Amino acid sequence: MSVVSNDKGLRAALTNTPKITLFENLRDFLDSVSQTSPQYQTIRAYYKFDSDSTIRGIQSIIEEKFEGTNFDVDGSEYDRKGVTGGEDYDDAELEKVTAKIKKFTIQKISLISEHLLEVWCNFDALIDLTFACDYADYNDSIWDSEDKEYINLRKCTAIENHQVLTGFAFRIQFDTAKNRAEKEELVSDVPSSFGQATLIDRKYVPNIDDEIDRPNDDGLCSQITKKVTCQICKKEFEVDFSKYAELSSSYEHGEDQMGAERQYDVEEQEITCPHCGAIYRVSGFYTEYPVGCLNQNETVIKFMSAKKS
Repeated sequence: MSVVSNDKGLRAALTNTPKITLFENLRDFLDSVSQTSPQYQTIRAYYKFDSDSTIRGIQSIIEEKFEGTNFDVDGSEYDRKGVTGGEDYDDAELEKVTAKIKKFTIQKISLISEHLLEVWCNFDALIDLTFACDYADYNDSIWDSEDKEYINLRKCTAIENHQVLTGFAFRIQFDTAKNRAEKEELVSDVPSSFGQATLIDRKYVPNIDDEIDRPNDDGLCSQITKKVTCQICKKEFEVDFSKYAELSSSYEHGEDQMGAERQYDVEEQEITCPHCGAIYRVSGFYTEYPVGCLNQNETVIKFMSAKKS
């Protein structure tokens, strides 16, 4: 008699019981049943683990299926009370995937023709995946209450490595005359959701597409801009305050902080609308902390008069 159960208590009670064969799961039971087929040993020998070519072929099929899948990577960290940290990812791109076969079981063998078999089987594989995960760093960005938007919203990337052990169902056509598989088809889906349970490690890396304002050659923070609608011609133009700014102070926050905080003063001066020549006056100051990242923006542009005659 055969008993299929993963209940530890029941298995302990039935261990060494005469005429009872224990199986931990249905796949192992079906594999045992398939052993009565005369073709069983032929197929098992073909997919032996010291045969790099056949096992590598199955691993490649699994890896290719992952490469064509869209993934949901949850960057949040949890405990029993809820979310404790991590990141809310906007997008996750698979960078690398490797599969390593750990176990092979045969569930069913059917005869298609004289030499052609249909084999239903399962390969357990350890999957290692690397994802590049993009997210917006709202904590290190400034909220503009006037325009109701973040100023210089920083885009960041985290590299996450995940590992999961899972089973993959295959349908195989096997030619006994040629002693080879003619067709190997993965018939189950691959996991597409990953999170804290599968996470091995996470590293934060610089992003070349980062939208932080970066310092120019003069040490000024570039593109400190405001868009203005001219009160005379009603056309929009943009003012780059860094063109009129000078470094006025630099304060070191210490080794445990993020370096220096710099203040740039915008000298009060007149500028004109590029469309109609209306006169405006710019003034104020802004700060960077850390250097290259806009921290405080107190720049002002004020309408003075229409174009001088």
